[in-house]
Amino acid sequence: MASSTHASSLINSDADQRQAAPEIPLWQRRWRSFWGSYSSRIGLIVTAIIFLMALVPTSWLPYNPTEVNLAIANQPGAWAGEWSHPLGTDFLGRDMLSRTIHGARLTLIISGSAVVLATVVGVLLGMVAGFYGHWVDEFISWLIDIQLAFPVIVLALAIIAILGGSLTSLIIVLAITSWATMARLVRGQILSARNEVYVEAAEAIGATTYSILVKHLLPNIFSPILAVATFEMSRLVLTESALSFLGLGVAPPQVTWGGMIGDGRAYVYDAWWTATVPGLMIAILVIAFNFLGDGLRDAFDPNIWTGRK
Repeated sequence: MASSTHASSLINSDADQRQAAPEIPLWQRRWRSFWGSYSSRIGLIVTAIIFLMALVPTSWLPYNPTEVNLAIANQPGAWAGEWSHPLGTDFLGRDMLSRTIHGARLTLIISGSAVVLATVVGVLLGMVAGFYGHWVDEFISWLIDIQLAFPVIVLALAIIAILGGSLTSLIIVLAITSWATMARLVRGQILSARNEVYVEAAEAIGATTYSILVKHLLPNIFSPILAVATFEMSRLVLTESALSFLGLGVAPPQVTWGGMIGDGRAYVYDAWWTATVPGLMIAILVIAFNFLGDGLRDAFDPNIWTGRK
């Protein structure tokens, strides 16, 4: 009898402790999961710094990024004792530091706009294909297969040849080469979640298709969408750089890091910094976005942080 009473008191004590322990908010669990990884911290900090670079007004830069001064063309930087231009100058005598900071703006605008556009289109088509199935799914899957069958650069070259080179056409080209990846991911996620209990319950109470897709299915597949969008941002930065390197990016005097590499390729042996500096910035940005994507994927995946305090 005494042992029974003791066991009962222990159970009641554990229950009281659980009730007394404050519930950790969902956002705090996700933040702790994200911030607990060193790579996530590095990715967030580096990405924030590059975004701040993109926000720097042109008037704050040491020099006008488009100002030509042939008298100091291909001048080395601080490593050669030339502190007036710490990162040197390019073949037209333009300051590399100012151009690198200024180039972050268009690089992020082009890649970010393309990712947003591709994500919206990919999510919409993927959700429709996975939810409705039948001929709708077959048709959208056919479009996805066709788009993925073409090499990205070849497809981009063909579209730019049709639309012409401009900021808008470059964003459209990058979005067209990216939406299929997102659509295929979302379609698979919707197919696996289509027969879940919460979806059947929503249908049983008469919820509309829009409500089921937006209020029930979309929040449950948000984690992979966010992770893939971050990784696609990295890929599109590289794709934009490749197109700009080939001379198919934005027209001068607009500045992107890929365009800077293209300008410096003919002088890589005599003035290595003209291609190396923007190349390093692209590499740093891509690595930072990959680290950030890993951290966001883990933060929004309950299987990772469930049970963490």
